[in-house]
Amino acid sequence: MKKLLTGLMFFILIIESINAQTGWFIQPSFTSQNLYDCKASAYNVLYMGSDNGTIFKSSNGGLNWTIYNFNDPLLTGSPLKIVMGQSNDNWTTAGGGNAFGYKHESMDTVMRISVSPQIILEALSFVSGYFFYSSTVVAGTGGHFFIKDGVNWRKDTAATRIAAGRNINYSSGHIFVGDNGLIMKADSVGFTHSNGEHIKWRVIPSGTTKNLYSVMTNSGATYMAVGEDGTILKTTNFGETWNIVPSPVTEDLYSVWLGYGYLIGGANGTILRCYEQTFTKWYKQTTPTTEDIYQVMTLGYVEYISMGRNGIFLRTNDGGGSLKRFIGTSVIEGFYNPSTNLLVPDTISVTVRSSTAPFNIITSSKGQLNNGGYGIIELGPAVFNSVPYYIQINHRNSIETWSKTTQVFTNNDLYYDFYPAANKAYGNNLKQVDTSPVRFAFYSGDFNQDGFVNLTDVIGVYNAASIFTNGYVPSDMNGDNISDLTDVIITNNNSNNFVSKVRP
Repeated sequence: MKKLLTGLMFFILIIESINAQTGWFIQPSFTSQNLYDCKASAYNVLYMGSDNGTIFKSSNGGLNWTIYNFNDPLLTGSPLKIVMGQSNDNWTTAGGGNAFGYKHESMDTVMRISVSPQIILEALSFVSGYFFYSSTVVAGTGGHFFIKDGVNWRKDTAATRIAAGRNINYSSGHIFVGDNGLIMKADSVGFTHSNGEHIKWRVIPSGTTKNLYSVMTNSGATYMAVGEDGTILKTTNFGETWNIVPSPVTEDLYSVWLGYGYLIGGANGTILRCYEQTFTKWYKQTTPTTEDIYQVMTLGYVEYISMGRNGIFLRTNDGGGSLKRFIGTSVIEGFYNPSTNLLVPDTISVTVRSSTAPFNIITSSKGQLNNGGYGIIELGPAVFNSVPYYIQINHRNSIETWSKTTQVFTNNDLYYDFYPAANKAYGNNLKQVDTSPVRFAFYSGDFNQDGFVNLTDVIGVYNAASIFTNGYVPSDMNGDNISDLTDVIITNNNSNNFVSKVRP
């Protein structure tokens, strides 16, 4: 009994230690094999595919894992890229190499899908439609598709022909994604088509030629797909049209998850998180690894896990870190009207930099100043509370400006106003634009954003004014959407005063 109590207390201490950590942290290793697909079959019951036909199972939300193998040579030795536990943990499925396995309690059933060609299965979807039709569709390398809507598997020759040799890398619902920007959709499911099949396949334009490695739906009309070189795509109409979403990284992205939280995982330990359901603004999170992340998933609203190359397994109990905000009031010289004390609203970029040379960029984000110069810019979770940072402000045609001294975030927010005095900026690099109320502003005139206002800028603005350039352009120094003599004068005056950026 004493040994049992001692062991129980030790386990509780481990759990408390894990729960006390903030951000993403590495969970003690249980394998050196690559970890691929991971799915839940019941509350806290997870199955995860690995190399050599290995399946790992956890019954406590991924805190501990045991081997749960198919003891069959058809799967042994293959990487299991697709795993799915279902029916309240009564059975699980796994695919790899040329075989697909079902495991029901203690009974294994493994079916060979393909003898030739040799392929690796990467995608699985349960596709259903009209007239109570249901099927299991798998696909993989070389663009080979296989379907099972009865007793046996067969090759879906139409889907394979349409894929045209391009690898299929993942699927979600009726959407399959692959190399060279390939997106295929299972359509008119359940009807009998001219080839005798009950699925009509279509290629949907993706707008990219980058390889796509993962796709997921939020169980509605929205899907997200991710891939090579930081590619992020979004559709809100069941995959009919796709748009490119701005990405904060250029690393390959291998996994996307839309559950309790919205996550993307990728190369070099990359994890991105989105905080709203428009799925348009993604923030890079800080992780303690450079190993590739092959899968990200959520277990609860702030409890997430991720896994990947060489057995890396990460966990967070606070959503990977809280969203940080820069809150303050600033004025842009040419955009400010001292008669009305109002600013033409415009976008600025806020960059958070480390406090010591070479003042590395921690994170950066854009937001808008309103007509009072007030703005709230969300910066993501890469910034930590109580750590000193320099704040750098950029605007489309103003001089880059830094905070006078380092600043710290408190309770996830940093309040800092640049307008009250020149000494709010590093090197006192602000221009007074009003005496009542007192207002100091970022210098306007840096047309080409090289950190100087000089003859090059004057010529650029003059040329734009000469041909009456209109719209949202860098030559518009006062925000009236017209390039004219007023803009030239603002630029020329600051050029004559040799205005330039000042930074640590």
